[in-house]
Amino acid sequence: MRPYSQDLRQRVMARLQVGDRVPVVAQRYNVNPRTVERWRSRQREEGHVLPHPIPGRPRKLDATLEQRLAEQSDRYPDATLPQHTERFAQEQQVQVSRQTVGRALLRQGRTRKKDTVRQ
Repeated sequence: MRPYSQDLRQRVMARLQVGDRVPVVAQRYNVNPRTVERWRSRQREEGHVLPHPIPGRPRKLDATLEQRLAEQSDRYPDATLPQHTERFAQEQQVQVSRQTVGRALLRQGRTRKKDTVRQ
């Protein structure tokens, strides 16, 4: 889930500084009252309401590599996921799992080849 925008956070905090109560502000901006309380507490303790960094490691396939995978998928439309994975590792020198390749193709709205064409 993506964090709330900084603009929304600042507007909520501005309403609290004017003197509005937490439930009123929460309802006005369609935010959980507990979230508003957390932001207020964070403002007091840390001096800001910036979102925490998103945990976890970054993706192995950045936008450039995903674009190259899409181009590969266009060049070899009949390749299966294991074939795409192997070819990608050879051409791009990036080792990724079959699941990573599958998720990347799904993010691009591409369906995967499930098995070879039968005649």
